[in-house]
Amino acid sequence: MFRSSFVEVIPFTLETAERYAEICAVNGVSSADAIRLACAAQARTDLFLTNDSDLIGKHVPGIQFIAGIDSDVL
Repeated sequence: MFRSSFVEVIPFTLETAERYAEICAVNGVSSADAIRLACAAQARTDLFLTNDSDLIGKHVPGIQFIAGIDSDVL
C-alpha cells in the first residue's frame, strides 16, 4: 500500500513536532488528532477530510480547509 503512487508518507520531523505541540495547545484536540493535523500542516495540505465533527472548521496554519468526509467540497 505505501509503495502506491497515490500515497505519500510524511515524516515526523522536529518541525512537525513543534507544530504538534502548538496544535495541542491552541486547538485542544487529542494527541492522535494533533499528530495527524501536524503532519498534514507540514505537507501544506489544501484539504483535510475528517470523520470527526470536533475537527471540522478548526483553523490550523498549513491546512487550507478542514471539512467533514460527507461534505460537498469536492
